[in-house]
Amino acid sequence: MKRLLVVLLPLALVACESKPSLDPYRQELLAERFKRDQDLRSAKTSLLTKPVRERFTALRYFEPNVAWRFRLKMEPGDGDTVRVPLSHGGVEPYVRLGYVRVPVGDSTKRLSVFRPLQGEAVLWLPFTDLTSGVESFGGGRYLYPKPLVGDTLDVDFNRAHNPNCDYNPDAYNCALPPPENRLPVRVEAGEMKSMLVAP
Repeated sequence: MKRLLVVLLPLALVACESKPSLDPYRQELLAERFKRDQDLRSAKTSLLTKPVRERFTALRYFEPNVAWRFRLKMEPGDGDTVRVPLSHGGVEPYVRLGYVRVPVGDSTKRLSVFRPLQGEAVLWLPFTDLTSGVESFGGGRYLYPKPLVGDTLDVDFNRAHNPNCDYNPDAYNCALPPPENRLPVRVEAGEMKSMLVAP
């Protein structure tokens, strides 16, 4: 028995030492996604109808990809009020605060950054890309860039998420990304189609 323990102990230590550890950024992303899943499962906080909530397991995501995380300078916008179309008809006013230039291959694509005309003054960057309607939600995805020092923004496409109308289209009338914010590439980062209501 003593000899067996001597053999097994080093093996156990090797197994512990070889276990991969997640870097802090990936851990943070996974914690945010876990929290969103918890909120959708809870009857108190869920956006889902009861039948959908009862069969819900988890949202679907592309693998985290640091190549889609940028620190970008926000160029001043015109301050115009833009009437953004909604998924069930009508429009909602947003103010165009400025622009960011997202690297796309050897070039860049200029995307508009907005804030709501009324309500909480948050930065909003809606977009579509070549995965829209295929792997990701056809109505586009939302980003909320984080202000850093000066006029620099943390634009992290790994945190892109779907509008509420992907989860419950009858209950929500969602703002759709304007054509100027269509990226001509596949953004394989952030949330995929939930597949909760329709494929």
